[in-house]
Amino acid sequence: MERLSSTVRGETGARQMGEIHEFMADVDGDGKDDYVVAERAEDGSIITAADLDGDGIFDVVTYDEDGDGVAERSWETRPQS
Repeated sequence: MERLSSTVRGETGARQMGEIHEFMADVDGDGKDDYVVAERAEDGSIITAADLDGDGIFDVVTYDEDGDGVAERSWETRPQS
């Protein structure tokens, strides 16, 4: 995979992002693989997004501030049923 980079602007200013990883994993436990994109920033934080229903729109986004594998923030974009 080609190395991609981007810059994210937030409350603390611009932050240089690192390598983007795309993979398939069963994120929601339904037995079907979901499309996942993860990016580690130079400061070690990780942003992960997953498309759980295959419609091409990310349904869940998580932010792991210190890169320890535990997301400090998460957002769901699909309606709750």
